[in-house]
Amino acid sequence: MRAEIAVAYSGGTDSTCAAAVVCERFDAVHLLTYHRLGLFSSVNSRKNAEKLQNKFGNDKVTHRIIKLSRLYDYASDERYFHYISKYGFFNLSGCGICKLAIHIRTLIWCLENNIKNACDGSTRDLYLFPTQIEKINNEVKKMYAHFDLSYETPVYNFDLPDTVDLWDKMGISEKLRIQTTKEPKKQEKKNTTGRRLYELGLMPAENVKGTALDQHMQSRCFQFILFNIYLLWAYFPWHTYEEFEKKLVSLYREKIEHFVTLIEEYIKKKEKSRLYGLIEY
Repeated sequence: MRAEIAVAYSGGTDSTCAAAVVCERFDAVHLLTYHRLGLFSSVNSRKNAEKLQNKFGNDKVTHRIIKLSRLYDYASDERYFHYISKYGFFNLSGCGICKLAIHIRTLIWCLENNIKNACDGSTRDLYLFPTQIEKINNEVKKMYAHFDLSYETPVYNFDLPDTVDLWDKMGISEKLRIQTTKEPKKQEKKNTTGRRLYELGLMPAENVKGTALDQHMQSRCFQFILFNIYLLWAYFPWHTYEEFEKKLVSLYREKIEHFVTLIEEYIKKKEKSRLYGLIEY
């Protein structure tokens, strides 16, 4: 029996490195890229997907682009006033809700195709992006495990590149930078995702993050800007990172619990379930 895994795949450095890492362990790697209104240039993901296919073989690596608009809209809007009253502006963390919708769709794709494993390119440097925070990823892992699926983050503990940090990639001014208790900005790096891809012959340099090449090889989205400006200007001057993390974990745990119920219903009732009309291909 072939060991297979689904990769939530943006086409960027981290998700491409995650795919390359699991190619060494699995017989079949299914790259799943998602497209929705507000998420631009998803077709860019084909560039690095083709590199992975050339490197590891078309018989091992497959790639498909799946629509996500309906599921994302539902994940954003369901019980909207409940979440606004309980979590306020945190409910507008669009990138996290988008990633949660991606996980839900990936989980359903795995169930429908009898794939027992899933992963993505989550890394430690995106510490303000909800579903790349370790504690929230642990909640996501529990969601997969509830359906007897395995979810992993194979590049999460890779070293971080020195020259380009989160705010450089976001294009936000130096004035908006904050200090957290997370990774120091300067230290010797040994095993970054960029370096691994460079050594595999899949990238022209050890760190292309923030470059024009980076911008043209993956999906692009700008919905994070408003939420992050709110955090940097209005939230962090008065609150700690730990308070921020605790609030987000509570929000996403509640959303995940709701979707677990919906997925169970989908499995049992299919076209009569609430999720059925939200699943696009």
